[in-house]
Amino acid sequence: MNPHTRARTLLLACTLTLALPMVLSLSACATTSPQVIDSPASRLNEANELAKQAQAKDREGKLDEAISIYQQAVRVAPTYAPGWHNMGVLLMKRGNNLDAATAFQVAAENDLTDPRPYTAMGMLAQELLHYDEAAKYYTKALERSDRYLPALRKSIEVDQLRDKYDDTTLQRIRRAVYLETDPQWKTYLLNQKIKAEQRISRSAG
Repeated sequence: MNPHTRARTLLLACTLTLALPMVLSLSACATTSPQVIDSPASRLNEANELAKQAQAKDREGKLDEAISIYQQAVRVAPTYAPGWHNMGVLLMKRGNNLDAATAFQVAAENDLTDPRPYTAMGMLAQELLHYDEAAKYYTKALERSDRYLPALRKSIEVDQLRDKYDDTTLQRIRRAVYLETDPQWKTYLLNQKIKAEQRISRSAG
């Protein structure tokens, strides 16, 4: 081997020796670099973080900004029931009743255990003086949780507005009296209990 060939061979060997650790290092970096995984769980986490931002805006009284952030949350995760419910509450405050009702319905469909969306739908119907419809929603809420006090209160209230007192009403009143801690509501419920018992007693006689 002539001197020039030998020199080129040695230079090539040195270059490969120096380059190999660098390639391996780059390869290791490529294989261990974090990857963004788009999964239902990651979308729910993102929606939850957005909901926290929306709640902060709500506390600041910035309802329009809060609604906008909740809209982002449910676009990220369309099955995120708390986002739909909370957005519905704010839409209801804004007087946007149709969109609020839609948001509550979607929330109810995506969380089959939460009594709040049906309670909110009942309150919306009650505000519009649709008492029979409101009563149906309160019943649906109580089917999910028969000890959910807001639904108990409102169902008893709407039965009073309809002048309807039956065994179901009385059972709800007794349950609500047992659970109630607010003095004003307690007084109201005890009065309704007396009225319901008298009405049922007269009907039976």
